Amino acid sequence: MIWDNQEDRYKLIFNIVPNPAVLLDLDNNIEAINDSCLEYFQNQMPREIIYGDRVPVARLFPWLEQALTSLISGNSRELTFERAVDCFRGRIIFQVRLKKILDPFDIHRGTLVLMNDITTIVEAEEKVKRARDFYLTLFEEFPAMIWRSGTDGQFNYFNRAWLAFTGRTAEDEIGLGWTQNLPESDRKRFFIVYEPALQNRKPFEVEFRMRRFDGQYRWLLAVGRPFNGL
Repeated sequence: MIWDNQEDRYKLIFNIVPNPAVLLDLDNNIEAINDSCLEYFQNQMPREIIYGDRVPVARLFPWLEQALTSLISGNSRELTFERAVDCFRGRIIFQVRLKKILDPFDIHRGTLVLMNDITTIVEAEEKVKRARDFYLTLFEEFPAMIWRSGTDGQFNYFNRAWLAFTGRTAEDEIGLGWTQNLPESDRKRFFIVYEPALQNRKPFEVEFRMRRFDGQYRWLLAVGRPFNGL
């Protein structure tokens, strides 16, 4: 392919970007809009844009005004945020990236708006969160003592039965705080078993003594299993 000029190259790259993209001039008028943006917002597109006329971006995307003002008035070259928008495909969640277009002398000449459709990712994260909340609600009612640790080895959840046994708050137990309830020898024995199991994502069982709310020590059997998304 023979390029007529640099502008032709720019236009081709701009149009093949798979996500909606908008080029704004210094007055925040729409200078160019790519094919993906036309597809997403075809039911809202002002006739003037289709005919190649410049119109204020606020006419098509009023929710961009505040972010553009913040970007242009500040020292940052970019601004990124998430926004749910109604468009031709329905309600879409975009990760919106605003980027100043600067000339070789760092003078602001316009703004590039890129919108990445992250709807599927956000919905998947919400499903995981709902599932996690559901199971944690069930765990609260279990008569057995339950804890959960993260991949970093820190303990981040203790159910009601656990807290009733120790007489301490969740804030007291979080991290490694709960191990204060164990005698030193039992604490060492626990970590000798726990740390390799955590590193290798393997089940484990270990017995230890733990101080109850009344100061008495009781023998407990801890059974740990690796889980994903919980």
